[in-house]
Amino acid sequence: MSENKTRPTDASVEAFLDAVEDEGKRSDARVLADMMTEVTGAPGVMWGSSIVGFGSYHYRYASGREGDFLETGFSPRKRALTIYVMPGFSDYDDLLERLGKHTTGKSCLYVKRLSDIDLDVLRELLTRSVAYLAIGSLAMALLAFGQLNRLLTVLPDSQDDIGQMVDRQNLPRRVRKGRPSQPVESERPADASAVDGAVF
Repeated sequence: MSENKTRPTDASVEAFLDAVEDEGKRSDARVLADMMTEVTGAPGVMWGSSIVGFGSYHYRYASGREGDFLETGFSPRKRALTIYVMPGFSDYDDLLERLGKHTTGKSCLYVKRLSDIDLDVLRELLTRSVAYLAIGSLAMALLAFGQLNRLLTVLPDSQDDIGQMVDRQNLPRRVRKGRPSQPVESERPADASAVDGAVF
């Protein structure tokens, strides 16, 4: 079974950013690094020789292939800044319309310079995409134990603030299949804050 060729390394992110020749691109890269650290709560790590990645998530395909990859990241390439939005863009049309001058690939957002886009919109896009991955990881774990309904006790449709309905049809494709959920033993607390720190 093949593994990801792009993997985290011990190389210095600071040294990599210092070596970016174009001053504007180097400055933009530092802005992205700060933003992505804030969004993920994780420091930058070199993935391969030219990607600065933040956070990581575990994935598993139906084929059995699995691995870990960055939650988000960027690469200051010569033609454009490449920003990695791992869930892709199908759920983010509203944000892309407001973002500014850009192009997209499957999971790559290309911008010439940060001054071409709205940084608040970019931050929202990254925040929503990282949250999507976190919900997908949590849903996979709960589904594996037949406890998917527990996700609904924490994130009911009416309080879904990341723009997706939390139900089997709208979960990431990789978590839709599996054992049926078991009934939840207790009702959701009247005070939603009471679930903070709860162990499932």
